[in-house]
Amino acid sequence: MDELPDFALRVVQPLVSGGVVVLASSVAAFVLLPAAGVALLLTLAAAFVVGTLVNRWAAGSAERRIAPLRAALASALHELVTGLDLLIAFDALPQARERVRAASARLTAAARTRAAGLGLTAGAVSLLAGVATVLALATGIPALEAGHLDAPTLAVVALLPLAVFEVFGTLPLAFGALRRVRASAERIADTVPATVPDGVPVDAPDAAALNVTSVPDVALSLRTAHWPGRTPPCSNASTSCCMQGSGWCSPGRPARARRRSRTC
Repeated sequence: MDELPDFALRVVQPLVSGGVVVLASSVAAFVLLPAAGVALLLTLAAAFVVGTLVNRWAAGSAERRIAPLRAALASALHELVTGLDLLIAFDALPQARERVRAASARLTAAARTRAAGLGLTAGAVSLLAGVATVLALATGIPALEAGHLDAPTLAVVALLPLAVFEVFGTLPLAFGALRRVRASAERIADTVPATVPDGVPVDAPDAAALNVTSVPDVALSLRTAHWPGRTPPCSNASTSCCMQGSGWCSPGRPARARRRSRTC
């Protein structure tokens, strides 16, 4: 799944909620004081452009590096854990640990760079929020002196930009999340062939959904997994595992522990 689940939570939701709030607030500010509404709309547009560009400049390259660096760290850890006995036997454990530390340091540096980019984006948006407040006061005070605006309405006009920018701050970050989700989808698409290869079972055209009223019990034994035309299998286990309606028997658990289960 990688970062695909972030699409609904960190892309769609901020864009929809932020867009609705920005539009409604701009209309409300325009109704109270047209000049303040125009100033708010202009500062919001400027903040969107500046925040998106700053996020892309400061965090874009780090985001592209994080996934490969995370994979390199996982590979180094896997090599260390699975080959621990051989590493000890050939006195190669210090080198393996150093590879893990180096991979972790590179991943940490990329994550810090991305976090710094997010911080710069939030700082740019906050700066423009202050500009919007100053513009609201600059247009509201003359209107108050001229009698076109009362004091409570001036307070609303002055505080409205601060409230709007609290919600608006998620919009530039949402486009950064969209960039990460798109890159994640491309990585997943690159690993999947365009057509289903021979040997991979697919549903028949007339297949229908099973009418299941409860969670079935599934038991596996002497299982292997491989890609068609590739040998040896990428997964080969002689132990059994099962999935019950209320739990899961992990293949990593000892066989004697699994035999205490009802179906394993």
